[in-house]
Amino acid sequence: MELVRSLKNNNMKNFNIQYKQLLFFYAYLRMIDLSLDRSRWGNGNEFLAYSKTMIPPKMMIKFIQENSNLEINPNLINVELPKDRNTLIKRLFKIVFNYILLSESDILYCCNVLQEFDKILTLDIKDYNFDVEALRQKIAIYYSTRLESYISSKDLKKVMQIEHFCQNENLIVFPMCEFVPSDFKN
Repeated sequence: MELVRSLKNNNMKNFNIQYKQLLFFYAYLRMIDLSLDRSRWGNGNEFLAYSKTMIPPKMMIKFIQENSNLEINPNLINVELPKDRNTLIKRLFKIVFNYILLSESDILYCCNVLQEFDKILTLDIKDYNFDVEALRQKIAIYYSTRLESYISSKDLKKVMQIEHFCQNENLIVFPMCEFVPSDFKN
């Protein structure tokens, strides 16, 4: 219980995330990453048409806000990926107590990249540009460094094969609907 107190005494809030929700966040962010990566070879209009079939980023932000009870400013600007403290403790919580703890700054960073993605969807992106690539890298770094360590190897293998824009037709992919938790309201 000393570990619990040390995390609670930290200046930053930590939020317990359910495993199914974490898997959903990871799958969604991976789908965005792969789709943005493939959009550099596709037509900008085709990508925008594909993005309309995806869960809108604003819905994901709302879902995150409702589940964290965290007030999220709709105009987050330049939130940096926080230094991860207590990583070992958080992983121990996952193993021992089946808790997945994300810090307030992790949640705000995730919402920030989702807001940036939402802005890109409103632009008329004919060409893949530096801003799109920078966002894609931010998303990939976030989900691979912050979320991936909590996911079981069996689920990770499955989520790595998430459907995405301009995917190879010969690949076996898993549709996003397989990762949507029951408490997500469409």
